[in-house]
Amino acid sequence: MNFNHGSRPVVDAAFLALAIVRAPTELWTTLDARTQQRVIAALQSSRVIQPGYSNWLLFSAMVEAALSFMGVWWDPMRVDYAIRTVDTMRLQTIPATRHKKLDEGQRLRLRSCRRLPPAALTPHT
Repeated sequence: MNFNHGSRPVVDAAFLALAIVRAPTELWTTLDARTQQRVIAALQSSRVIQPGYSNWLLFSAMVEAALSFMGVWWDPMRVDYAIRTVDTMRLQTIPATRHKKLDEGQRLRLRSCRRLPPAALTPHT
């Protein structure tokens, strides 16, 4: 399987990573040590692929999450960047009218969850 040429392999690597994280007893612990090391190396090799500035960032974050699960070094910056970027993209697509429907308590909860500056969730007038 190709893990590091082109852009599509990051998707395939993420789906493999997700499967291992979701079913570790069947897909990870049953593997011998040599095969586990090969899977780790394959997932790590997908780091050379730079995902587009889109929800594709979550694919590389999933690979890092699986590497963390596997007990090897993982890059927390890739995970944090993906979550923050996709969250920001999602907030930018919410129409201004949706902000007006939130009461002050809801805006405070959203602000604290997303760690955004107060102006980011202030209703547009």
